[in-house]
Amino acid sequence: MDRRWMIAGGLGLLLGAAAGWFAAGSGTAGGAGSRGEAVGREPLYWVAPMDPSYRRDEPGKSPMGMDLLPVYEEAAIEAPGVRISPTLAHNFGVRLASVERAPLDLVIDTLGTVALAEPGIEHVHPRVSGWIERLVADTEGNPVRAGQVLLELYSPELMRAQEEFLVARASRDEGLVEASRARLRALGMSIEQIADVAERGRARPRMALRAGRDGFLLSLGVREGMYVEPRTEVMAIGALDPVWVNAEVFERQVPGVHVGQSAELTLDYLPGERWPAQVDYVYPRLSPVVRTLRVRLVLPNPNGVLRPGMFGSVRLFAAETAPTLQIPAEALIHGVGDAMDRVVVALDDHRYGARAVRVGRRTAERVEILAGLREGERVVASGQFLIDSESDVDADLLRMGSAPSEPAEMDHSEMDHSGMDHSEMDHSEMDHSGMDHSGMDHSEMDHSEMDHSEMDHSEMDHSEMDHAGEHGGELPR
Repeated sequence: MDRRWMIAGGLGLLLGAAAGWFAAGSGTAGGAGSRGEAVGREPLYWVAPMDPSYRRDEPGKSPMGMDLLPVYEEAAIEAPGVRISPTLAHNFGVRLASVERAPLDLVIDTLGTVALAEPGIEHVHPRVSGWIERLVADTEGNPVRAGQVLLELYSPELMRAQEEFLVARASRDEGLVEASRARLRALGMSIEQIADVAERGRARPRMALRAGRDGFLLSLGVREGMYVEPRTEVMAIGALDPVWVNAEVFERQVPGVHVGQSAELTLDYLPGERWPAQVDYVYPRLSPVVRTLRVRLVLPNPNGVLRPGMFGSVRLFAAETAPTLQIPAEALIHGVGDAMDRVVVALDDHRYGARAVRVGRRTAERVEILAGLREGERVVASGQFLIDSESDVDADLLRMGSAPSEPAEMDHSEMDHSGMDHSEMDHSEMDHSGMDHSGMDHSEMDHSEMDHSEMDHSEMDHSEMDHAGEHGGELPR
């Protein structure tokens, strides 16, 4: 019986030691706070990784389920900004640019579309009703010349008017002749056609409609043999010289556009060719869909190289401005909602800090700075979004380029593991030969369920064990 109690006591010592060892081992998995305690630092508070405004006085979880990060005293009193090692800055692709004071080149680059000049479009209508007996201009897109016959029309109304004119001439009544001549003019006959009727002495069965200008057949709404009326548009003629170029500018660029402004057009299909122009008109309304304003240029096109529907690049030139503070446009981080625009400024000692700025005029490559920067300062022109995102996470900023290379040795002597449950642990492979169990108290342990049949007690020394109190001062024989 005494032997079993001795075995139970020894095994209890082993289990207690194993529990303590695993409790200490689990303590090494503590967060950043454990490292801070190991080196004698006490965190001031803990913050959420994604929201530094979320602070707590003890470790825990952020609303997003992430471990809170400790902030130490040296971080709170450290110089402003983010310290980033040169290696990390190279990996971020950080590129710096200087804040300069220079004239702002207010060149506006945009796209333009070649279109027909609206005053150069002619709509052809007959002035009398009748039938088209001969259609000369019968294909859309074909070129036409001024004075060219487009079609020949037979009209009973026009035949009656010619006969009345001949009767008036025979009466030698000048007033009646002039009235008849004016009616023929109103019905669409030219002076030459009226003179031909007077010379021939008989009415012309067909009246020819002629083109009023050079161009091409823009649209054709009739075919030979159709009956037409004065309200019928039989065709339209478009002129190719000059042409319009309609360009679109953004709302913020409108103050830099005015009538008479110098401009230039280039086309991709004719590299190296440039067409100088001027702004002819600035339209009064912005597009409600794309929020742009239309600007019209007028370009001569004697060779017909510019064709309606072509896309081209338009550059609008503005007068040179006075020197102003400016930075590259790519260095500006646009604010969202109520947030201000900002830039990332390069500080001393490999530090970077975000700074709010107030911007003025903008071009495709430069931005005017009204407040927030000084001439000669350096701003991050590439990689600033990564730095700006990190500048809100204090703990990560401490880690960037400054984390220790080796973890400090951790001391778990003060850690409390009383609440830990080790019932699931398997200690069969553990070697406790070097552990000292002399100070452990096993008086409360229950060994009734323990199986000691496999234990070897040949090496155990029982000379110091006192079992008298258990058996009334005498051991059973």
